[in-house]
Formats: sequence, structure tokens, C-alpha cells
Amino acid sequence: MNCKQCGAPIAVETGKSFYRCEYCGTYTPLSVQPRPESPAVDIESLERPQISLPKGFAVKKSRGDLKITRDWFTFGALGLTFFCLFWNGFMAVWFSIALSQGIWMMAAFGTIHALVGLGVAYGALASWINQTVITVNPESIDVTSGPIPVPGNIRMKTAEIKQLYTKEKVSRGKTTTYSYEVHAVTHERDDKTLVSGLPTPNQALYIEQQIETALQIQDRPVRGELER
Repeated sequence: MNCKQCGAPIAVETGKSFYRCEYCGTYTPLSVQPRPESPAVDIESLERPQISLPKGFAVKKSRGDLKITRDWFTFGALGLTFFCLFWNGFMAVWFSIALSQGIWMMAAFGTIHALVGLGVAYGALASWINQTVITVNPESIDVTSGPIPVPGNIRMKTAEIKQLYTKEKVSRGKTTTYSYEVHAVTHERDDKTLVSGLPTPNQALYIEQQIETALQIQDRPVRGELER
């Protein structure tokens, strides 16, 4: 039989009143059978095409180890840098006037905006010089970003990993933005984010495919993944 949700092949255990897909977790009562007119989906046909090396990436393979390096710099860094210079330049003028004329309330009001400016400057600097390094070996996967410290570093034992998949993250505000993440599903069915904040789906898919190849994990559909 095949799962009605993702098409993965499944084995029905004797005496069970339902079956559970090993790959996407869908429960289906045994009384509900796939429609005869709907052919089973061939898992092999769902495999994604191989993604070529994205711009700004470097890969090194040696003795079973894999190292993927991704530069953070994109054209978006130019816009962020311009905004940073404008914002902090304006705040410098603001504080110059406030302190020179002794307007302490004006200076106090500008403190919050100054902190925002420092945060923007921190992010702009990181976007120019930071790299994310993904190191894969038979024992673990290590994901680190620097030299500007940022959250998101992770170490995960490869023995815990059952499947990898790419996920699209949508952020809605005044404008809608999209970013992409690489997730790992463990044998205990926990879901962990390995890499986040990727600007294009090809970057995430490339990382997923390279790790799957290094760890000899077959690509299979996962609920919530980027549409195939």
C-alpha cells in the first residue's frame, strides 16, 4: 500500500485498525483505502533534481568529511549599509544638538533610536564579513557562523538523523518576505533547524542534498517541506 498523503510505500501490520506512514506521519484507518483510480505515487519520481553550486558557496570534501562554506554577502547588504549610515548619521546630529544645548529630554528620547542604530550596524557588519560553515563527518554535523557572533550555531549527532528537508519561512508585515531553512528529522521524530535565514530555495536545497549524499540518506517527502 501507499500513503494517501505523500505516496510513500507502507507496510500494514496485522491486527491494526489503522496504518501510520513512516515518512510523513499520516494516520489512515484501514477502512479508508486509496482510490482505485488514483495510481500510487512513485517515490523515485518525487526526487528533486540535483542543485548546482550556488553563488557564494564553497565545498571541500576529504576522507568522508564534507565542509560547506556560505558567504553572507548579498546585494541586500548594500541597502542595509546605506540605511545604517543614514540612520546613525541622523542620530549623531540629534545627540550633537541635544548635548550641546543641554536638552536632556531630547537626548534621553534619542537613546532608544540610537540602540536601534547600533543593532542595524551590527547586522550590516555581519552581512559583509560573516560566513556560515557546515561541517559534516560520520559522527556529527556542526553549523557555525562568524566572525561576528550570531545565534544559530548547532551540533547534532549524525546517528540521530533520519531525514533532511527544506522549509520555506514566510514573514508577513508591511511587506511579505521569504527565507529558507534546512531541517533535520530525528529517529525520535523531533524536528531541528540546522540552517536558517537562507535567501533562496536553491541554497537550502543544495545544503540538504550535499548532507544527504555525505550521510547516504535517501531523499523522501516530509510533511511541511518546500513544495516539490
